[in-house]
Amino acid sequence: MRVLVFGAGVIGRIYAARLALAGNQVVLVARGSAATTQAKGIRIHAIGERERTVRVPIVADASEAGDVDIAFLAVRRDQLDAAMPDFARIRSRLVVSLIDIPRGLPEFRKLIGPARFIPAFPGVAGSVSDDGVVNFIDVRQQPTTVEDAPATAEVVGLLEEAGFRTATVPNMDSWLQTHVIFITAFEAAIVRVGGDVASLARDYDAVHDVVVEVRRGLRALTARGVQVSPTSLKTIFIRMPLWFATRYWMRQLAGPLGRFGFRPHAMKSQHTELPAFLEDVHALTGL
Repeated sequence: MRVLVFGAGVIGRIYAARLALAGNQVVLVARGSAATTQAKGIRIHAIGERERTVRVPIVADASEAGDVDIAFLAVRRDQLDAAMPDFARIRSRLVVSLIDIPRGLPEFRKLIGPARFIPAFPGVAGSVSDDGVVNFIDVRQQPTTVEDAPATAEVVGLLEEAGFRTATVPNMDSWLQTHVIFITAFEAAIVRVGGDVASLARDYDAVHDVVVEVRRGLRALTARGVQVSPTSLKTIFIRMPLWFATRYWMRQLAGPLGRFGFRPHAMKSQHTELPAFLEDVHALTGL
């Protein structure tokens, strides 16, 4: 399969490297960092495994990639507007977004073309070390999530052959709206304690407040006719007692999800993507 990955951040590099290791012909669009990435290769390190270095063709503009079978879009929410003209130059049979777009997904679907667009969300998280290694985890609680569509089986098959766990949902709009309320509350709390996620994990009252905030946001979504998705988040935040949900998230924050999932993204995005998510939450819930 000939694959294009647009974006050379944490998510883009992980997906590009794994897809290439699975035998696909991968081209990476790395705007601004093409030369450095080209020279050193993509270096990925799944926590608990050995480091891998993968070399793939790297271009600075999507038009240089030529025709591809599937394109994965992996840019930050706050980079989306600037990247739109570049997306228009992608020549791909299918386009899969790995972008947190809680609002505006219908417009994005129209721009790409509804017949070839499949919204999804990555199931990995991590950070880049000073020497350029992407250290990451596969998020056990959240596999790569793909909207159910006629071509979804092809995308899921490609991802699973590359080692990604997957799940499908009928409506990615509601899934992303649920996710932004959940992730924004936790990452904002991590920023408030200066990134000391271990300290936050030990603070029952602070985590309790985050759980209450998420519960309030999800109930506001429900009141506006949005179905909370996936069911597991609805169960933990709305159906379970507050004390149970608080203890559960204290354990998650103290583990790999908190250290390698939440914290790196929260601290890196506190002045970029996180403010955009806060605006999204307000617009979606009125809170």
